This record gives sequence, C-alpha cells and structure tokens, in this order.
Amino acid sequence: MKITKILFTLLFINVIAVQAYAQTQEEITALEKISSSFNEGTASPGGVITVAKDGVAFFNKAYGSADLEHGIDNTVNTIFEAGSVSKQFTATAALLLIRDKKLALEDDVRKYIPELPDYGRVMKIKHLLTHTSGLKDWGSVFAIAGWPRGTKAYSQNDAKDLICSQKTLNFLPGDEYSYSNSNFTLLAVTVERISKMPFAAFCNKYLFEPVGMKNTRWRDNFRQIVKNRAVGYAKRGDEILQDMPFENTHGHGGLLTTTEDLLKWLDYWNKDKFGKEISTLRLTQGILNNGKKIEYTYGAVFFKTINGITEISHSGLTAGYRGWLAYYPQKGITVACLGNGLTLPSKQLTETFAGKRKSGVDKGTGAVSEQVAEKLQGLYKNINGNETLEIVKKDKKAFMKTGAEVLKYAGDTLSTGSRYIVANADYSGFVSIIDTDTLHFVKLEKFTPSIQELQKYVGTFYSEECNANYNMYIKNGKLVLSRKPGEELNMMPIYKDAFYIGGTLVQFNFGANITLSASVDRAQNIVFVKKN
Repeated sequence: MKITKILFTLLFINVIAVQAYAQTQEEITALEKISSSFNEGTASPGGVITVAKDGVAFFNKAYGSADLEHGIDNTVNTIFEAGSVSKQFTATAALLLIRDKKLALEDDVRKYIPELPDYGRVMKIKHLLTHTSGLKDWGSVFAIAGWPRGTKAYSQNDAKDLICSQKTLNFLPGDEYSYSNSNFTLLAVTVERISKMPFAAFCNKYLFEPVGMKNTRWRDNFRQIVKNRAVGYAKRGDEILQDMPFENTHGHGGLLTTTEDLLKWLDYWNKDKFGKEISTLRLTQGILNNGKKIEYTYGAVFFKTINGITEISHSGLTAGYRGWLAYYPQKGITVACLGNGLTLPSKQLTETFAGKRKSGVDKGTGAVSEQVAEKLQGLYKNINGNETLEIVKKDKKAFMKTGAEVLKYAGDTLSTGSRYIVANADYSGFVSIIDTDTLHFVKLEKFTPSIQELQKYVGTFYSEECNANYNMYIKNGKLVLSRKPGEELNMMPIYKDAFYIGGTLVQFNFGANITLSASVDRAQNIVFVKKN
C-alpha cells in the first residue's frame, strides 16, 4: 500500500513537472533565439538574461566578456550596473518612509530640501516619484555647460547643488511628465535627511538585506573595488573602449547588482512582503493636473498594457552598462537582463511574453499631391518646446527631413507612419499626434544670416544656473561657440536668432539686456546674460 502511494506521488510530481515544462517550452525556444543574437562571442561585451516563472528561474544564461583586457567571461553571477532600473529602489526607500508615516506623497519637497527655490507652485514628493516636478535634468544642464556626465567626476552634492541653482522649471509641478534624473537625486537626499542615515546604509538595512540581495549595493564610491563586476564598454566604429561611470552620484542610477538579485527583488514585491499599502502605491500611476493618467508609477516603474498583457518594467543605461527588468503578472513571468556594452534585447523579450506592439498610427495609402507638398514644405517649431521639424518636397512628394518618411493620406489626415499630421487650413502650422501626445508646430522662415548679421551675436555670455561662459565669435564666415579651451563649435542657423549646436537649441533674445537661452529636451531655457 505504501509503495503504491509513493509511486503515485512520484508519478503526480513528474506530471506536474512536465506540465510546467510544457508551459514554457515555446518561450524557451524564443529565448534561445534571442540569446543567439545577443551573444557576439567572448571577444565582445555581453550580458546575462534570467527569466523566472512564479519565482523559479527556468532560463539563466550569460554571454560575452566581463573584462576584455584579462579575458574574463560574463557568468550568471557577474555584477553589472543597472542604470535607471535603480530608480525603483530609491522610490521604495521613500515608500517605506511613507508607510511609516515619516513622509507623505503630498509633502512639499522644500520641507526636506529648503535650499530648493520656490517656483510659485508647491512641488510635492509625488511629483518627484513620477517625473512630473518640472525639474531640469542635472546631467543635461552640465552638458549645456560643456561638461556632460563622463567628463568630470560629479558627486551627489554637485548634482544636488546644480538642481537647486536652477531659477526656473521646465514646467510647473504636475502640468506635464518629463523624465529627469534630478527627481531621484532629490529623493535620495530626502531619505537621508529623514532617516539620518547615508542613503546606501538605509537601503542596505531596509531593502537589500531583507530581500536577500547579497550581491547588490550602491555605487557611492566609484573607486571602490567590486569583485565579479563587469567592465562597461562602448563601441566607437570598429573599436571597443572602456566606458565606466566615473561619478559618485546615485539614486537615479548607480545600483550594482546581478540578475538573480533583481528577480529576488521582484519576487519579494510579488509576495507583498513590504506590505499591501506600499504594494498598491508602487503600481499606482501618476496623474497630471489635467486628470491625464501617465504610465509612470509611484514605485518608479512603467505600467503598460500590451495586447491585453500587463507589463511592469523599467530600462536603464549608464555609461557602458545596460539594464532591463520586467514582470508579466498574468503569466507569473519575471525577466531580468543586464549588460556591459551591447544594446539589450528588451523589445524581443517583451514580444516573447506580450506579443508585438501594435502601432496606433495608420501608415496611410496614397502620397499627398504635388500641390499639397509644395504648401507643406518648410521649417516648423514646437510651440511649447525646442523641437523643430522640417518637411521637404522631393520628387513631387512631401518627406519629413528627419527620416525617409513620406507623408501619405490616412483618412482625412496625414501620416508619416509614426505620427499623424493635421495641417492648418492655411499651412501656417500643424498638429502632430503621437499616441496620446498632441504637439502644436508653427511654420518659421529658415535663417541664412550674412557675416554682418552674425556680428550681433558676438560676445561672452554667462549663466549663473550652470556657472559657464559661452564665448561667441566669427571664424571662417561662421558663428562659433567656445565653452572651454580648445573647443570650437559651429553654430548652425535655424530660424531668426536661433541656432543649433549638436542637440542644443540656442535662442538669442534682444531686449533691455541681451541674453540667450540654451535648451535640450530634459533641460529647457538655461539663461546666459551677455557680459560684453
């Protein structure tokens, strides 16, 4: 009787194992295919892909080299930097303080960081958590000054002080969503000031140790030796170079970890071990002042629905490191992917568990007429930002100059394949619609200044906000910018009084004082005043 019972039990266990295997066999085949393209061999950087079902890993493989100089391969235990995947740990530190009634979503940020300027509307903790504060990204401001991240060893105080020196915001708190690392730098500072503990020590005690993340820490000292850490790399043409984050800023990024530890983290959350209250907050999406719900949550993850499948995810990129962490609750699937120099296959991984994303934009049918192309062609600027778009006429068709996208009719509107274009009746501008975002563009005349006209822009301009000089002078018939010794950047005229240098828009303003404003996507209107 006992033998029969044992045999039945073993048979039952074996059937369950086969069923579990069958559930994931198709996914394993897809993962093997993805990993084959991800693996460029031990002569190049690589990474680790780990996938679990209900907390149990069924795919865990490493690829490429952790250290090209010493010929050391990546393993499933290799430590990488997770980039912005790190933000959810900073958010959780804040959520723990909220759970313990030491912090509140509605608290004024200046209660904890009084050195932050008063911008005329209360900036709340919830705005930091959801990138709706309007704070300019500190790394982008340093880049405008001529010293982007990676060119100086920035400290946490460097970042905090620069954030607090900004006289304006990109927008008033709660009005818009704009991804900015500054939010999570200030959250890390807030956690320190409330807990009276270094941020790294707080996370070790209340996050990493309870979860069992034994191979996880913050990179709060970039010179510290970390055993089993992969070196970060970047490709420049055919050459592979080291690309390490030589800075001591963290909170927005800077988490050193493994894929195994990241899956422990998700499993801990999925079992509500931090408590129901903050499990709910973690997945609560931010809401703008106009009532629009955004994908970013209080737990610093993106909450998306793809083909009816929920994806809770976040990607990361710091120097040569890449990270991606995702959870598919309907399937019980968790995915962790870390790398040290290659683009991660996050899109393919999403398609494996949620299917291909369906484009919301009709690619259109027939191209617009030659007459419409003639009227549409021209330069356009986003009314509320620094983005410019140009429509050109070529071979009797209208093209977006930024790519080989032909404007076609899609019903009674126009489509580029990635956005809808609704032109004004008099073709003086258009409305651009991408997903749920609606941007208004106005037509401007292109600017081709003479040498005499360029003279009005010559001089030295200084910005208190980023403590930098812009030296403008004419060389070889062109307006040139120098921000530091040995640098000469040609200013490309766009429209009247506006120039591009790289991805930065420089707009001159002639009033009582001559000023210029420098703008990039994450940091707009950094003001420089003419000194001479």
